[in-house]
Amino acid sequence: MSAGRTESDNTFARAFGAAVDNSGLTLTSLVTSMTERGIPMALATLSSWRSGARRPSGPRSVEAVTEIEDLLGLRAGQLTSLVRPPTRLGAVSPARVPVWEQDGRVQIEETLAALGGGFGDARQLSANVVNDVGTDGCVVRRSSRWLYQAVAPAVSRLPGLLLSVEPATQAPAVDIVAGGSLGRQCLHPSGMVYGVVIELERPLNAGETTMVELDVDVPAGFPTGQTVDYHLTRSVRDLVIWTRFSPESLPVWIGEYEEHEGRSSVADKQLPLGTTSVHQARRDFGPGVLGLRWEMGDEDDLCIPH
Repeated sequence: MSAGRTESDNTFARAFGAAVDNSGLTLTSLVTSMTERGIPMALATLSSWRSGARRPSGPRSVEAVTEIEDLLGLRAGQLTSLVRPPTRLGAVSPARVPVWEQDGRVQIEETLAALGGGFGDARQLSANVVNDVGTDGCVVRRSSRWLYQAVAPAVSRLPGLLLSVEPATQAPAVDIVAGGSLGRQCLHPSGMVYGVVIELERPLNAGETTMVELDVDVPAGFPTGQTVDYHLTRSVRDLVIWTRFSPESLPVWIGEYEEHEGRSSVADKQLPLGTTSVHQARRDFGPGVLGLRWEMGDEDDLCIPH
């Protein structure tokens, strides 16, 4: 073993090399795919990781190795678990606020600051969201399951945000079903943003993943309009949104809203015959917004309390 090299260096190099060989991909193609995903990598860096001359270390490397796992068809954590915990913190790729959300940037940032800030050390890998719509066309409940990965040591908190379409007079009720407990909560003075802190069951080391499940009951005093949106400031591997309408009151029109890679669109979306729900699925989506808009026939009913 050469000077300065450890067994952990060789462990990662062997695992990475075997994964590349089994995938049939080349390092050059990996570099191209990483660049397309917004994480540019030098061919020399990947070559040094494969040979064991160098090993990934630090938040940016964890982020890169996470994408490599996906490109090589590996399970989450198969390579990142072998990454050396960083000795100092570094910045992950900066989050980007979706275009239509720019006007609310200050309110969002102020809400995150009120919650204690410091939420940039974990990235969301996947999200599964279920929205239940009441007979009046308003969302009454949102259930979410999130998969997060730490990109720095000692990650113990995650944020959750919900946006209102009109100033809210009442905060939603949040229940952390599994994976953590409810921490600090904040309804922004404007009434337009509500945020919570999820305290994880244990601190995560860089590369470790965790699941969190939470339910949000949305009161009439927190108007969300006849719409559901999921906002992403970074890309996620998998995003699934399932919106379920009451069989007693189905919408007369549904539109799928999407903002991604600088483009936004609304496309008609039909309820399949005999069904009462619509699902949306995306892979490698974000930064951006994915959601639905609908009309219930009574155009005066905007799910806004009078």
